[in-house]
Amino acid sequence: MPDRPQRPRVVYRIVRSDPPTARDFLSPSALGRHFADPRQVQLASGLSVFRTEEQARRQARRYDLGRFLAELHLSDEWQVERTLRTSGHHTVFADTEVLLRAVVRVIAVD
Repeated sequence: MPDRPQRPRVVYRIVRSDPPTARDFLSPSALGRHFADPRQVQLASGLSVFRTEEQARRQARRYDLGRFLAELHLSDEWQVERTLRTSGHHTVFADTEVLLRAVVRVIAVD
């Protein structure tokens, strides 16, 4: 039986403030964005995170998504999927308040 890819235990979320607010952990759907494609609808119900600090930092700089990175330690029961083509991009599906409590540190992008 082939090994299943290991789920990340630590991920990085690009956030706008330090400390992060609940708004930093709202999914695109919760923010009112609508998508036609069924796969996009599913992804929009989750939250984009990155496998490494450097991957998140690179995306934050490239697209001006936020000035900080929140390091999150994931629980085994959370649903996390490797998504999109962006290096290290994952989508995590968890409640906003649960995600806020998972933040262990905040790092400035620059």
